[in-house]
Amino acid sequence: MRTTLLTLLALLSALPALAQDHADVADVLLIAWDLEEADYPSARRQLVLDEAIDDGLLADLAESHLDVRVRTQAAIVLGWRHDAELFSAVWTARPVNDRRDVRQRFVDDVFADPDAQPAVVERILHGTDASLARAGLAMSMIRIGDDWGERILAVLSDSDDGKVREMAAWSFRHAAPESAFAGLSLGLRDTLPDVRAEAARSLGFRVDGEELAEDLVLALQDTDPAVRAASARSLGYLHVVAAAGALTAAIGDAGPDVRLNALRSLDRVDPTLSKALPGLDRLAQDPDPKVARVAERIRLR
Repeated sequence: MRTTLLTLLALLSALPALAQDHADVADVLLIAWDLEEADYPSARRQLVLDEAIDDGLLADLAESHLDVRVRTQAAIVLGWRHDAELFSAVWTARPVNDRRDVRQRFVDDVFADPDAQPAVVERILHGTDASLARAGLAMSMIRIGDDWGERILAVLSDSDDGKVREMAAWSFRHAAPESAFAGLSLGLRDTLPDVRAEAARSLGFRVDGEELAEDLVLALQDTDPAVRAASARSLGYLHVVAAAGALTAAIGDAGPDVRLNALRSLDRVDPTLSKALPGLDRLAQDPDPKVARVAERIRLR
């Protein structure tokens, strides 16, 4: 259950009487992070105006706290105190549709400024944008700052918006390894199949994606065929030889896209095994024409 604004206000009123250590303020920042959209603006305003929380302490938390949520929320408060024009520009920017009207992007210059990063996270989690716009905000994160991967990981962990989590999983194609592996592992366990499938696809685009090869093999058993197909494809792109057995089994999947990607990937990782498949003649007569063509090509090789 999300915390309430009353809880935060009670803690803020007690702060002057408390020792001003990092733990006190970190607790307050985490409560603000977790507030519902309707309560968040008032809470942020209180934090920005509260003189009991000094800039030096916030700067320390933004720089060195172990929890990325605390670091980001501290940076948000500091940003509204000292760079409100930049933060306002992030909040008032409007998305543009792509040519197919299936995505929205943010192209304003402010989205190339590393100092805008906390404001973008804040708007994703606490703004009132529609789902496509929130996803566009998540996509914009790859333009701003070297440590965006950690903050996207926090978004993936805490956003209730499936489109945002899907875009966060996509963005991990470009993130530093530590945050990428944490995020994609989390994405593969998401409750929504679209997010799991995007995480599986994104691993195939990383040169170091084999780090999570075991997770991809497990995803071949996912309940959703799109996730199974994406996992099979990425195992081939990554040339995971150890997955040959799992891919062979996946060739018998009920889903045609799963069979297709499993067969293609097996042929990439072990062409000798794919050529010797006992069911290759049957696959050449598969009801799905793409599967049949790939099987026939392998059979005649």
